Amino acid sequence: MKSDLLENLNPEQKQAAMHYEGPLLIVAGAGSGKTRVITHRIAYLIAHYHVPPYNILAVTFTNKAASEMKERVRNLVGPLVEYISVSTFHSFCAKLLGIEGENIGLKKGFTIYDSNDSEHLARRVLTELNLDSKRFPEKMMLAAVSEAKNSLISPEEYPASSFSEEKIKQFYTTYQNKLVESNAVDFDDLIFKTVMLFRKNPDILQKYQTRYQFIMVDEYQDTNHAQYILVALLAASHKNICVVGDDDQSIYSWRNADIRNILEFEKDFPNAVVVKLEQNYRSTGSILQAANTIITNNLNRKAKKLWTANSEGEKPLLYEAATERDESQFIVNEINRLTKKGFQLKDMAILYRMNSQSRIIEEVFLANSLPHIIYGGIRFYERAEIKDILAYLRLLANPYDSVCLNRVINVPKRGIGKATMEKIELAHLNNKGSYLDTLLKASSIPNLGSKLKPLSEFAKLWYSLTALIDNGNITKLVETIFEKTGYMESLAREGTDEALSRIDNLKEFLSVTKNYENRAGAEASLEGFLSEIALITDIDRYSDTNDAVSLMTIHSAKGLEFPVVFITGLEEGLFPISRSLYDENQLEEERRLCYVAITRAQKLCYMTYAQTRFLWGQTSFNSVSRFVEELPEQIDSYSPVKKVTPSPVTSTPQKHNSWENCQLKSGDKVLHATFGQGIVIEVKGENHSEVVVAFHKAGLKKLLLEYAKLEKL
Repeated sequence: MKSDLLENLNPEQKQAAMHYEGPLLIVAGAGSGKTRVITHRIAYLIAHYHVPPYNILAVTFTNKAASEMKERVRNLVGPLVEYISVSTFHSFCAKLLGIEGENIGLKKGFTIYDSNDSEHLARRVLTELNLDSKRFPEKMMLAAVSEAKNSLISPEEYPASSFSEEKIKQFYTTYQNKLVESNAVDFDDLIFKTVMLFRKNPDILQKYQTRYQFIMVDEYQDTNHAQYILVALLAASHKNICVVGDDDQSIYSWRNADIRNILEFEKDFPNAVVVKLEQNYRSTGSILQAANTIITNNLNRKAKKLWTANSEGEKPLLYEAATERDESQFIVNEINRLTKKGFQLKDMAILYRMNSQSRIIEEVFLANSLPHIIYGGIRFYERAEIKDILAYLRLLANPYDSVCLNRVINVPKRGIGKATMEKIELAHLNNKGSYLDTLLKASSIPNLGSKLKPLSEFAKLWYSLTALIDNGNITKLVETIFEKTGYMESLAREGTDEALSRIDNLKEFLSVTKNYENRAGAEASLEGFLSEIALITDIDRYSDTNDAVSLMTIHSAKGLEFPVVFITGLEEGLFPISRSLYDENQLEEERRLCYVAITRAQKLCYMTYAQTRFLWGQTSFNSVSRFVEELPEQIDSYSPVKKVTPSPVTSTPQKHNSWENCQLKSGDKVLHATFGQGIVIEVKGENHSEVVVAFHKAGLKKLLLEYAKLEKL
């Protein structure tokens, strides 16, 4: 173990790293070295206070962050790192439920459903309940269920005071019952069921409280209510909880993250020590000044001001484009110019508010033969062929899984359709065993006719593959599935470019299994592999070894840094997004998102917007984002077209409510007799006679001021 653990830490970092017992809040600004502090504190607890590594738990949100943290701890404590629990919230809970889940009815080998699996199951539930999918779309219903689980509300406790709530409760109850029947959980269940386990079994909770006597939570501002309760339960007896986060980077309210968890930590733990990390090691002074100037417009935040000993560097550059294509071409031109100055393509990232903005950027990149990687498209594990093979593997681990059985029982084609599946489902309900048990007795299922033979052959294949589960050789198991099912052969026979591409993806999947086996060693298991795969996110495949420009949403970029960052689409209604314009809390979150975007940049930061943008099938004329107007004056501006700044209507007052008297500008709140309250997005037209308003209920409307009779609030 290194003896110079506190060397190269600044005074605040040292204070945090040396903290021993009791609650600790580390308010860590962007680029302030929070991972360094967490890892050094872990090492200091072991070296100085002789805390057994087994008693330490560190949780964060992404596999990438957990892997980086573990590697840094390894560099400090060596082999002892293997005894420390460092993981994401979801993988921690998945592992714990794998050990203790039977206490709440979870069988061994349970399946973790991803969003696609959940949607597939949701469609079946809607059909069974005879609910109109147009009125009750599966994504809306699943979002309601997710919010309930993140708030620790069970189906029985779900309120039903309206018709819609009653239908959601009905859906939630049936959806959850079907998960139980399939011995499956969704992502939200991992936290929800762990909390349920602890609440119903005080002895199990005490066991883990005794084990995890020192708990560290990274990115605490992103925790939701269920995660907050989970951590609070684990820390209840010893109170040795250290949370690290930055309220200015809380950008996940749409995932039910609750900024109050970090803002009210001192209320929850009155004796908490608070350490602020305000020295930024990532960005230049001018980039930091831009970020600080914007975020200070938020009221709901802890007072802090980042500073840096880095050079001032080049000022952030603001570019006004004529169109979204012009914006993309400007970015390409700048990238080409910067590569000639010594930057590499992997040094650069293009960030946008919404995935849909990437289309035109990618078009222009392709036209200019510029290497790039888009994060947030179809993930490798969401491709049909990969989902098929994973479904086969999941069936081997969990023969109760109805979603996986429905997916692969006719892949490759075996002539088994919906009518046959209904007979299997009925027989399965009567048999009370697994689907494998049911199919091994296929001859006892009535009226199968010609389908008996393929079903019996499928059951024998399934049973023979189960013999390969326990040796931990996942690669061999997958290769056997390829061969015995005829999956690879059917693609080869098809012979199309798409089929050949799918074969390449399946071969790449063998690289995934081999990498897992190398990492897991003697601990390799099918269960462990499937759990790891289920919890992978798209950003986990980010790597700076590929020399290509990264394209991603700002949400995806959180936790990353790049020498050069382009922030695109800074227009009212796009960024900040239109639905936030009439809600102060949402608007503050959009501003935090802008702060996160700017603080990804180390050396150069570009901010771009367009006078007109073709998006979602229509051309919009958006005014420049308020975040641009909040920037410090010392910003470089490069614009080939005349700069447009929203200006208030100035005219001689006339009678009340006439459009000449309605002096409006972007951002004003207005009232319309029919549409209700809204926010002015843009004032345009000759003599500023037209206005675009985002109404709270009616959405975006273009109105003539002469007839709209808007009342300024």
